[in-house]
Formats: sequence, structure tokens, C-alpha cells
Amino acid sequence: MKKSILIGALAALMLFAFVACDNSTPVNKTIEGLEVTTTKTDYLVNQTFDPSTVSVLVRYTDGTTAPVNASLSVDGVTDGKLATAQQYKVTATYGYVISDGYFGQSVGEKQATGTTYINVYNIDSIAVTKLPEVVSYEEGTAKAKIDLAGIEVTATYNGASKMVLAEGEYVVKSPDAIPSYSDAAEATNTTKITVEEALTSGSAATKQTADFEVAVTKKAPTAEKPLTGPVTSLTITKGANFPSKVFYQDSVNDIEDNIVVKASDGSNTITLTKDQYRVVWGNGVTNRQFVVAGTSDETTGESVSFYVTYVADPTVPATTDTVSVLNYVKALTVAPAEIIDVTKGDSATNVKSTKTITVTGTLAYDSTPADETAATTSVTAWNYQNPVITLAEEPIVYKNAKGDIISGVVKVKFAD
Repeated sequence: MKKSILIGALAALMLFAFVACDNSTPVNKTIEGLEVTTTKTDYLVNQTFDPSTVSVLVRYTDGTTAPVNASLSVDGVTDGKLATAQQYKVTATYGYVISDGYFGQSVGEKQATGTTYINVYNIDSIAVTKLPEVVSYEEGTAKAKIDLAGIEVTATYNGASKMVLAEGEYVVKSPDAIPSYSDAAEATNTTKITVEEALTSGSAATKQTADFEVAVTKKAPTAEKPLTGPVTSLTITKGANFPSKVFYQDSVNDIEDNIVVKASDGSNTITLTKDQYRVVWGNGVTNRQFVVAGTSDETTGESVSFYVTYVADPTVPATTDTVSVLNYVKALTVAPAEIIDVTKGDSATNVKSTKTITVTGTLAYDSTPADETAATTSVTAWNYQNPVITLAEEPIVYKNAKGDIISGVVKVKFAD
């Protein structure tokens, strides 16, 4: 009987089970290898390898599998950064021990490996595929910079493949401050913002960029509070369409239609309608047109004053302002009207005849000789070489301060 028991015990000791273990945990199966897969097969140059996208299964000889924690390495990569556009091999290594299935003692250490591959590409282009949540700002906003929340920047690579860039993989170039609003550009108050990818090494010229626009809207006017007491003062301000220059014979309506008059009771201020105030002009206006005295020229305006009164209470002090009114040249008087004995030039050899005259212009507001002023144009050369031509006319063209083109003619008589 004792002999039978001893033989049975020895037989049990001789039956070693080769087991796979994770952290020395026995599993009564034999490992055949590892199955390595990844949910991220594409990367862009200079992105960092993401080990969390890799899954490792241990495969047993009986055909079953189980997930395990394995160490990962990428061939040629030490810091995780994928610096070259190429294919990389990812190797998973799983260490385990062979243990005695009866006593649980280790009898050997083993490693199983498996591989997968990832591809790294250069960026072909980028695009802003989702605009920031805020792309319009009211002038005077308290925000110091453009809010980029919600923006999405997508890179195109390998022809037509797409990848959304993570924060830090692109930068928003200046200006990043809120743009100012301009009344002069009311219809186009937008500013182009440039986004630049931050993965490509080298100068800005080698980096891919994309643009989007933010708009600035005019600030809504603050509601005026009603007056609580009698009007004590008036103020005048220029409206958005107030003329930049005022000229002789312009209508005073151009001024009156583009001023804003406000009344104050010392605490609150309101904007008056046209029927609530009256504009009175001083010297320099006749029949509601500007007429200057003749002492100013095309560059120096003559001051014309006006004042505004409050219709409901004439005792409220009037407020005054002035307008600078310019003269302008209206017609040219060519003197002399004819130039004689001009030697013909030769256009073939670029030899020019030369003779100079001075052109004078008469100011618009009257026709007295004292009001003439020199125009800036003069005749200097003629290239006529045709022996038949004995008389020619040369136009004298002048653009006055108002922007009108005026002209005169000088006759040129050639020498025999």
C-alpha cells in the first residue's frame, strides 16, 4: 500500500505544466505569441507616438486569447517623437515565467513578442474646419484677445487623408487682439486671422497656413435717459457724413444735415431732432450757399461761423462752430495764347524742341484780374518733325482743389 502511494506522488511531481503568467500569476496554458493591434495607424511628422492606442493580446496554443500589459518600443525612436516621414515598426514585449503547476515554484522566465506598424506623413495643407464659437465682436469689447474656443484645424496628408490637429500643434498668428471698428469701412469691418501648423520644422515659409476672419460690429448706442430738468446747454458734434472739405458755392445743407445737436440739463443729455433747434449762419453765406471774400486760396480756407439755438427756450445759450471754406480754380486763361518760332524736334532721335509758357487760372468766385492765380501746368516740349505742320494746339489740363478737371489751349506756331 505504501509503495503505491509513493509512486503516485512521484508521478505527480513529474507532471510539469508550462504556464504563462503576468506578474508571475500562473495560468495553466502554454503561450504561442502576441497579437498587437493599434487604433491609430497614421501620424504626422513630429507628432508623439501614443501607446494608449495599442492593444496587446496573448495567444495560447489552445486558440484562446487574453489581454495583457506589455512594454512597447518603436524602432528608431527614443523620445516618442516621430521625426521622419516613413513607416515605423512597433514591438510589444511581454515577460512571463514558467512555473511548477503543483508547487507554484518558478522554473524559468520567458518573453513573447509581437509587432504592428504605423505610418508617418508630412502635412500637405491645413484648413480651419470649424470656426471659433465667437467670430463677431462689438467695438469696445472687454476681451483682450480673440476667443479661439471651438476652433478646429484639420491637416490634409498623403493626398486626401484628414487629421484634426490637437491644441499645441498649431498657432494663431498675430494680430490676436480685438480689431478696432472703423466708420469709414462699415461694410467691411473684418480682420484676417492666420493659423499656422506647428509640427513642421524650419522657417515660417515651410509651414502650412490657413485663414479665417473675425468681424467687429458697431457698438449699439446707449439709450438716452430723459431730461429731468430744464435745458441748460447745447453741444454740436460732426456726423459720420460730415464733408471733409467745404468749397465756395456749396450748399449749407451739407453741413446742417450732418451735425448732431444735443441738449443737457446738467445731469442727462438727449439728442435733439431738427425741429427742436435752429441753425443761423454768419458772414460768408448768401442764399444758403457759401460765398467767400476772396482772401483765401485753394489750400487755405476762410472761416465761416454758425450757431445753434434751442427752439423751445431761446434763453438757453447758443452753441457756435465754424466751417473752413475753400476757393478753387474754375477756369484757365492761357497766356500767351500763342507761341511762335518754335523749332521742330525730331522724334526719331528723341531731340525735342523746348519752349516754356506759364498758364494762369481765374478763381471761381469772381472774375477780377486780381483774383488770378498761377496754375501748376506749363508746356515744355514739342516733337513735331512733319514739314507740312506749321501750327499745332496743345491742351493745358489742371485739376483743381475740388477735384474738377479744367483745361485751356495754347497754339504753337513752328518756325519755317
